[in-house]
Amino acid sequence: AADLRILLLGAGGFVGTHLRAALVARFGGDAQIIATTLGPQDAGLTALDMRDAEAMRAAIRQHRPTHVV
Repeated sequence: AADLRILLLGAGGFVGTHLRAALVARFGGDAQIIATTLGPQDAGLTALDMRDAEAMRAAIRQHRPTHVV
């Protein structure tokens, strides 16, 4: 799982917050979790508007996720 990179969209919302916690609990340091949110950034969250196609392409190029949720 060392190469596991998860791009988590909406990580600042209700479902995303709980999914992020579950992913951290499951994978710990064995996965890179790139947690994104549309709204104001909290610690550990990256601003990303998934409606912006160019921003999505840039995020995928930069992080090269193995999974997008």
